[in-house]
Amino acid sequence: MPHATFFNLPEAKRELIVNHAVEEFYQAGYEKASISKIVERSKIAKGSFYQYFENKDDLYLYLIERIHRQKREAAALVYQDPEGTDFVEFLRRLFLSGISFFLEHPKYAAIANEFMTLPKEVNGTFLSAGLNESHRYLAELIERKKARGEIGSGIDSDTLARMTTFFSMHFADFFMKHYASGAEEDRYVREVDHMLRIIERGIR
Repeated sequence: MPHATFFNLPEAKRELIVNHAVEEFYQAGYEKASISKIVERSKIAKGSFYQYFENKDDLYLYLIERIHRQKREAAALVYQDPEGTDFVEFLRRLFLSGISFFLEHPKYAAIANEFMTLPKEVNGTFLSAGLNESHRYLAELIERKKARGEIGSGIDSDTLARMTTFFSMHFADFFMKHYASGAEEDRYVREVDHMLRIIERGIR
């Protein structure tokens, strides 16, 4: 994560650096992204960059954390009343929120998608923490809904939580690639609904 010196910068300066970093990682990808280009476009000295971040990985993981946080904030209404919302409807809102976020921020989507494919040395710690947090939240929610009879008692909570986490992480990128135009929104909404009917009713 960034050093305190980065957060001490004026907000406009921080955003300038972040925006140029997003553009560079989006255009070049993780491996070829150049710190030299980022500092040149941000009009800061290269020495100053290393007062803000340890290295390229530090900056990259900060961007990933920022994308994750903004995506979660965009889904705030989804998490507002999970106990009072039917579980399938909760999943519907969760998936559609993720799709909408990445359609609105396609550069974030491209960066986040590449992050998922990188070696564990790069994404391992952050990805594991995110998966564990999501799994724990969903498994506990499923258990409470099972106790109230809203989900069948024979459903394995861990399995359903893993399925939900997988869909949430991968479907937004899938739909963004296939339905990048807002004019096709009805189509991807129908596909989400169809997928959820399969989850709810099974294949028989």
